[in-house]
Amino acid sequence: MNFGDRIKRLREDKKMSQDDLARLMGKKHRNVVGSWEKGKAEPSLSDIRKLAEILSTTTNYLIEGIEAAQPTVVQEVPAGYVMMKAEEVIEMQRQLLKKQGEKIEEQK
Repeated sequence: MNFGDRIKRLREDKKMSQDDLARLMGKKHRNVVGSWEKGKAEPSLSDIRKLAEILSTTTNYLIEGIEAAQPTVVQEVPAGYVMMKAEEVIEMQRQLLKKQGEKIEEQK
């Protein structure tokens, strides 16, 4: 299986059309995805990273076909907790610090 075949299989596994994937990739036309799948064009490194994220795989798998080791322990999120992306937590912290800074300035 080559690079294009892996993209196509993963895309189809997620029930996505070429249009769907192109839209998620920020591409104007599905032809781009079709060209990758047919081996007529190669995505940039940043596009490969984005493909891996969208298709829930690794860049290593897309490029080399090497499966990532699966974690042996699956941890559930404890009751009362919510799982969030690190970027969302960082943004919330920034907003909190900004508000705290504004309150300090008001008190002066």
